[in-house]
Amino acid sequence: MCYSCLASQEGSSWASFPHGMDKGGRGRLSEEREAYALKPQFSGESPSLKGDEKWATLAQGSGFLDFGSIFSSAYDWLNDNISGVPIGVFSAAAAGLPNVPIFGTKYYAPTHIDWNVLALFSGSQWASSTITYGFPDSRWDYEWINPSAEGYKPLSSETEQAYHSIFRGAGNGINITSLNSFTNASFVYAGRGEANIKLSAFNPNSTINRSHGFYPGVPVYGGDVWIENGDKAPVVGSYQHYLLLHEMGHGLGLKHPHDRGGNLPKMSSTYDRTEYTVMSYNVHAYPQTFMMYDIAALQEMYGANFRTNSGNTVYTWDPHTGQTYLNGIGQGRPGANRIFLTIWDGGGNDTYDFSNYGSHMTIDLSPGAYSLFSEAQRATGAKGNVYNALQFRGDSRSLIENAIGGAGNDRITGNSANNRLVGHNGNDTLSGGSGVDDLTGGNGDDVLSGGNDQDWLYGEGGNDRLNGDAGNDYLYGHDGNDTIYGGAGDDIADGGEGHDYVYGNEGDDKLYGRIGNDVLDGGAGNDYLDGDVGDDVLQGREGNDTLYGVWGNDTLSGGHGNDILDGGEGNDRLHGEDGDDKLYGRAGNDVLDGGLGNDYLDGDVGDDVLFGNNGDDILYGVWGNDTLYGGNGIDNLIGGQGDDLLIGGAEQDWLYGEGENDRLFGDEGNDYLFGGMGNDTLIGGSGVDYLYGGAGNDYLDMNEGPGAGADWLFGEDGDDILIGDGIGSKLTGGWGRDTYHIRPWAKTTITDFAAGPDLYEQIILYKSVFTNFTSLYAWAYQAGNDVVIAKGDFSLTLSNLRKEVLAENDFLFI
Repeated sequence: MCYSCLASQEGSSWASFPHGMDKGGRGRLSEEREAYALKPQFSGESPSLKGDEKWATLAQGSGFLDFGSIFSSAYDWLNDNISGVPIGVFSAAAAGLPNVPIFGTKYYAPTHIDWNVLALFSGSQWASSTITYGFPDSRWDYEWINPSAEGYKPLSSETEQAYHSIFRGAGNGINITSLNSFTNASFVYAGRGEANIKLSAFNPNSTINRSHGFYPGVPVYGGDVWIENGDKAPVVGSYQHYLLLHEMGHGLGLKHPHDRGGNLPKMSSTYDRTEYTVMSYNVHAYPQTFMMYDIAALQEMYGANFRTNSGNTVYTWDPHTGQTYLNGIGQGRPGANRIFLTIWDGGGNDTYDFSNYGSHMTIDLSPGAYSLFSEAQRATGAKGNVYNALQFRGDSRSLIENAIGGAGNDRITGNSANNRLVGHNGNDTLSGGSGVDDLTGGNGDDVLSGGNDQDWLYGEGGNDRLNGDAGNDYLYGHDGNDTIYGGAGDDIADGGEGHDYVYGNEGDDKLYGRIGNDVLDGGAGNDYLDGDVGDDVLQGREGNDTLYGVWGNDTLSGGHGNDILDGGEGNDRLHGEDGDDKLYGRAGNDVLDGGLGNDYLDGDVGDDVLFGNNGDDILYGVWGNDTLYGGNGIDNLIGGQGDDLLIGGAEQDWLYGEGENDRLFGDEGNDYLFGGMGNDTLIGGSGVDYLYGGAGNDYLDMNEGPGAGADWLFGEDGDDILIGDGIGSKLTGGWGRDTYHIRPWAKTTITDFAAGPDLYEQIILYKSVFTNFTSLYAWAYQAGNDVVIAKGDFSLTLSNLRKEVLAENDFLFI
């Protein structure tokens, strides 16, 4: 083998030295120019040149050169191994050299990319965007000083076809991860003559007995690729096909990841494997295409091609042969039914479709990730079957957007694009990542996570778990007993059929239980909860929430905030809790509890129980035999139709019985009680109360006790009973034949007593004060227009009445 060292200042002359030449060896210059002595830039024994007009002399022993700022290059054999077979590979030390053309090449050592990508750079590449390749038909197509040419043999037609496929694809839609498909270089077949890259087989018994490839820019040999057994038929996925990729990588400017050339780094040992680069010697299996770091490095050199497969491409694989299909077009069968390749896609809305498979799959659409969907087709030692290319400088067009699982329990992970992930059958786990994603679990008990941005999650069959994560998401459980978490953002979550748990979490969410006994939890934010059919539990929690039970016996809790609760059909329990809430029981026998705040409670149809609790509340029974408790605060209680019970509670309350036979209790405070229609019972309780019987035969009772306040009782229409026991209280019977029951301690005025034997109104007194009409009459006296009957602590005033009209049948003594 030879060193070829540039020796002229202008960068256009070189000299050749046999491999292992000792000090003092001479190499003929290609042109008669002055040669320069060149000093290496690092320690250790290394060669230098001295020259005259025709010859350059090797002044020291053999070594590895980095000539730095003086534009030169030097090369050396590296003795490496692939699968235990020594392979001589030509390598260059060109790091730090200027980025200028020479012999149709340029030196390139970028520093802004991934360290592991940089680790594949030899430092030189082809300068032109059009690169020719050819298959020489004679050793004389090579330079006379090329020692590899001594063992020349023509490539087999199968190897030539394999190289055509590697460079340009096989045509007719067969173009998976060819050089033309992922780089912007144009690879043109030059036939049998001169070309940038010349590819041949060779006789392993010749001077050179290892497959090898030369970097661009190597004088005389640059781009030459020699394949041992190249006259055989390589099968995709075999060692022989791998050698074609590996040596072709050298011909394009890739070095081994374990070599350190000048300032160029080694690759991390984590990625120095054939899973990530065909240039690696850590061979556990033979890649069927260039792999992700090869693609990335070659794209940095020659640009990235986003035109190939730039439409909506569907990738599928055959479980029986391992063949890859692009939109239904087979890309060729690999050997041994193995799948071990990297996909580069130029754009469009693309899909990995694994529905042919029934195994438990791990599918990851992230750049640089892998998918394992068939253990039987996994190459020995490989983590996955299919690997995703890295993004070229962050360009998202190369991402695969969609994935469809199979019949097994699959784990599918999306990427930053807008993904559509389908689990299909089995208990699947789907993660959308960033982007506006569409996730469908399919049959089975699935776990779906939307990730960032606005996502659409569909559980479908089975007991699924859906998590919207960040963003304004739509989540639909469908069949089964599902668990749904909206996450951050304003989400729409729908449980579908089954007994579901739906949690809105943060944001202003809309939650729907649908069919089944569901639990809906709004979490933070102003949420809308709809239980629909079934006995549901709805919890608004933080924010101003709206809750609808709809059908079934539901339990609704508003939580903090000013909430609206609507029980709908069924026997519901509504709890407003904190805030100024509105509660509607609707049809059914409901229990409504306003909780803290100034609440509005509407029982609607059914026999309802309403608790105002704390705050100034409005309680409306509407239809049915309702029970209303005002609790603390200034409350308004309205019974509506039906035989209702109204209890005011503390402070001043307003109670309206309205239709039917109602019972009204003012309890504490200065209350107003209105019986309305029907035969009502009105009990004032403590405080100065005003009782209005309304129509019907009503019972009105101050229920004060000795020393209590001055209540006003108005019987209004009907034959009413009015109980007077307060100090300064007034009783007005109104229309009808009324009865007045006066307790022994009362100081009461009856404003409209109709006295006389034929009017049938009556006053009932206790014998502890008067035993008969005679004793009463003796204590009665006329005071202006009124009659006053007073004895001890007892006092009864009959307004606008003459004493002489009093009759014995006006009084009853008990």
